[in-house]
Amino acid sequence: TGGTISGNEAKQGGAMFCLRGTITITGGRIFDNTATSAAGAIYVNGFATTPAGSKDDVSIRKGIVTVQNVDFYGHKAVTGGAFEVGNFGTLNLENCKVHDNIAESIGGGVYINKVSFATLKNVEIYDNEAQTGGGGGLAINVGSDVQAENLTVENNRADGIGGGIYNRGRLELRDSTVRANSTTGNGGGIGTFKTSSIPLSVDAGLFVYDCLITDNRAQKGAGI
Repeated sequence: TGGTISGNEAKQGGAMFCLRGTITITGGRIFDNTATSAAGAIYVNGFATTPAGSKDDVSIRKGIVTVQNVDFYGHKAVTGGAFEVGNFGTLNLENCKVHDNIAESIGGGVYINKVSFATLKNVEIYDNEAQTGGGGGLAINVGSDVQAENLTVENNRADGIGGGIYNRGRLELRDSTVRANSTTGNGGGIGTFKTSSIPLSVDAGLFVYDCLITDNRAQKGAGI
């Protein structure tokens, strides 16, 4: 609870690495950390392989990080400027800000990699950059599931699909704002597409309820 994590460097998880454990963070600041590979701030790894059951079986979710009321900024990584989640890991963010982070490739702010999970409630993701890939603010890979409520994705930049959000998994947006994001590719606000190689029972796609998507820029599909 509280405190500061700053000025650290690692291959994965510049500030923190969670492997099959459970971490809860409340308050404080996490800033200016670096990863030479993935997740400038926090890497969450469930370290699980695809089970025989459904993705909804919570027993397979071994790496869980829950964060409330924390400001994440100034992080750098190759993928996932601030966060990366993989292998059935779970990230829960509430009342957090993720801003001014850089990924050399995909997911300038947050990268939910293959077959992972996230809930984002009252979260602001802004002024992040994916320099050579998609998802300037948020990137969601194959088989992953993200639930977002009152999410703001604003003024993020990418050089691939999705200036604000890149989605290859399942994304549900409720009462959220996607504004003033840009990309040199397609999908200024949200770039989304389905894939034929989705594992388990993920109902992939984009589901939008009572959201504002405005003032985004792209070659094609400025909004979506």
